[in-house]
This record gives sequence, C-alpha cells and structure tokens, in this order.
Amino acid sequence: MAELLGGIYRIEGRIAKGFTARVYSAHRVDNPKRRYAIKTICLGQLDQHSLEVEVQILKTLPHPNLVRLYDVITIPDYTSLVLERMPGDVYDKTLSPQQQRQIVHEVAKGLGWLHRHGIIHRDVKPDNILWDERTGVVKLCDFGLAWWDKCETVRGLSYIVGTVEYLAPEVVRLGALALTASDAWSLGVVLYEMLTGATPFYHSWDVMIMDKILLGKYRPVVGGLGWLVDRLLVLEPKDRWTMEQVVSATQPLRRRVLRSGAARPARDVDANPGTAKKPNRSKESPEPAQK
Repeated sequence: MAELLGGIYRIEGRIAKGFTARVYSAHRVDNPKRRYAIKTICLGQLDQHSLEVEVQILKTLPHPNLVRLYDVITIPDYTSLVLERMPGDVYDKTLSPQQQRQIVHEVAKGLGWLHRHGIIHRDVKPDNILWDERTGVVKLCDFGLAWWDKCETVRGLSYIVGTVEYLAPEVVRLGALALTASDAWSLGVVLYEMLTGATPFYHSWDVMIMDKILLGKYRPVVGGLGWLVDRLLVLEPKDRWTMEQVVSATQPLRRRVLRSGAARPARDVDANPGTAKKPNRSKESPEPAQK
C-alpha cells in the first residue's frame, strides 16, 4: 500500500490484518496531530455490495457508539475507509466489574440503534468492540458482514457468516435466519469471555464448537454479571433479552451522597471482587456442571 493515501493521509504502520482487509494507522499530512484508522479492502476478496452496505451504514446512521467514517478513497483494486482512530479493542484486557458493566451498556446502545434501523451486525466479538480506557468511550466497528433490510433480500440472512465462537444457534443451523437476537447471543458470549477469560463453547475444532452451541450448555458464571449472561445465552431467540433491556439493566450506578457532603458510588451488588481474567482463546472453558 502507498505510504501516502490520496495525497492526504500518511500511513504510519499496520494495526490489524484480516482475511479481506488491512487496518493502518495514519495522520493527515497537513495536520499530523489528527490521526485515523485506515481500513483498506482488496476488492477482489470482498463483494462490492458488502462494502457499499458498510459505507452506507456509517454515512447515514452515525451514533456515539459506532465508529465514525470520515472519508472513502478508491484506487485501482483497493478501497480505503478513513475511520475514527481508537486506542484499542476489549480483547486481552484486564477489566474491573465497573468497566465490564459500562462496556456491555455502551455496546448494547450501539446494537440497539442498529436493530431499530433494521440492521444486524453479525460479527459482534471483542476484536470489533473498540474501547478507550482513559475516557471510557466504547464503539462498535467492522460492518463488513452487516445485514440491512433496506439493502438485502431475506436469502442473504441464511448464510453462515461471522466468527464461529460467537455464532448464535439459529445461525449455526443451516437454512435458519440471522436475527437481531443473534447479535444478543454474540454479546452474551463476549460478556462471558470478559467475566471468565474463556468463551463458553470453545473447542479446537469448529464443528465441535457448533455442536456445543446447538446444545447451549455452559458452566454458569457465579456473581458479577453472570445473571445477564443467562438472559442472553438462551437457545430460543424470542426469549433472549433485547438490547433495550440490556441497556436498562446496566445503567451506570447511582452515587450516594454522604452526610459529610462527599459522594461515593453505590456498592455494585453485581460485581465480582478483583478484575476479570484476560481472555485466553487457547484454553477451553470448563464443561458445564451436570444437573
């Protein structure tokens, strides 16, 4: 890729690499302090329609919990999206109970916004949840697999797309349709991983992961936001919590005012002591306890 993109953005280095895209750090030539994430897609590896859907979502439906799109630059064989630069994602982070709660709350707000506009993200996972630890800002990114009812046919929902560990049961079943509730399941898997350090249905073989997902059995999380996991990892899509319910249940804790006039946060009765373990995707979560 050219070091200077469109005569405007100077590439600093690669941030991430995927199957169809590369993400680079960059800054404006005329203002080095303005930094961006450049997502460059090889047009030969991704259908044009998916790219158009991603651009339309980011252009027409801005939201505080969705990454911002500034520019689109096309050169032979490549299209680059100039995006808001965030410090990192929530993968492999040590998170306090309060941070876990906030991240889930903000992600649910972003997903709820998408769902109200007929969009299913279809790839909710830690890598696609950007988080600024200093400011607490949380944003969803990567809409390359998103489905939008105004741009698609129902047939497009029946394909198995996404990251296998985060797929919902109805997506795993061949011929079933992805739903907004499928994003809710994926968020449940992300939350489980933040709380325990492992995904609930991990196996070294993808086909075994799918079998575990279809059974829907996992070791319950005791304490913390384990109760919320149980409302999201529900086999029947209609019985899962909506994003509106998640947002309402994870509202920031109120602050109690002491007699001295000082304020302190109310005790978080959901919080586990200490911090969450770092996710370790090489390690399988324990088998569910037998009932």
